[in-house]
Amino acid sequence: MKIIRLMVTLLGILIFGNSMAAEIYLECDGKEYSVSLNDSQEAKEFLKQLPQELKFEDYGAFERIAYLTKKLAPVGPANGFTPLTGDLTYYAPWGNLAVFIKDFRPSTGLYSLGTLSPEALKSIKESGSRKIRFYSTESS
Repeated sequence: MKIIRLMVTLLGILIFGNSMAAEIYLECDGKEYSVSLNDSQEAKEFLKQLPQELKFEDYGAFERIAYLTKKLAPVGPANGFTPLTGDLTYYAPWGNLAVFIKDFRPSTGLYSLGTLSPEALKSIKESGSRKIRFYSTESS
């Protein structure tokens, strides 16, 4: 599955140019980590809401979730998405961010926003109930 996603991403870059909309950062315990946002409308809307401080909590064994201060307004229905470890997503029915700490099954209502660096993922996993600050260099 990861190889297929990589191939699709590379094909998209070849056809449409750079598929990354922006690089943002998350800060936890004074350390900064990178997060790559994709070019989706939902990712662009999330970017406009930065900076934000969020508390993540475990949701099952596959993800950590946090509630945004303002819900995103997705464009069109979510066709479903199969999240992989390190994916940053938005779950429209509840209005929360979800970071996948393990690969998961196809899920409706889920929008892909981007991908966390391995170090950023580790910090989210280990953050407990501490606040995580998301920001861009333009919004910090």
